[in-house]
Amino acid sequence: MRMKALKAAKRLARIGIRRSMSVQVDLRVEDARWRDLPELDGLCQSAIEAGARHAKRDGPACLDVLLTGDAALAALNVQWRGKDGPTDVLSFPAEANPENFLGDIAIAYDISLRDAAHSGITIEAHLSHLLIHGFLHLLGHDHLDNDEAKRMEAIECEALASLGFANPYSRIA
Repeated sequence: MRMKALKAAKRLARIGIRRSMSVQVDLRVEDARWRDLPELDGLCQSAIEAGARHAKRDGPACLDVLLTGDAALAALNVQWRGKDGPTDVLSFPAEANPENFLGDIAIAYDISLRDAAHSGITIEAHLSHLLIHGFLHLLGHDHLDNDEAKRMEAIECEALASLGFANPYSRIA
């Protein structure tokens, strides 16, 4: 895992991005299809760090990411939100703690793959977007009203652009 993170850091350095904070991502892959993505660990780490950079989040932090299937996310959605069916991403912010643990992000494979195909983007681009979106929720950002949504979307778009991905909201009619 360290080798993949090192490769991702070198790739970012080549395009002029330097890591200014330390965000440790503990990645757990329950659905093996996620492992088909090249350099999955580095992709996840880079997306979270881009989110942190553009959200102006300084200092060390850690979080857990679960990459799973629709059934697991549907169960979490019912358990924690009282909503039936799967969703693409769920975030579970942690209470303030001395370890700087920010919380958990869970992402479903099938719905993410369908959404990416529907939007005409790669699964890597969509996963990066979902990770950044979930990370911003861990920091307290939300999209309950238009002003909050615009602020959150602006950070997401800046972070994605820094990774070479297009604005995901430009495709929404």
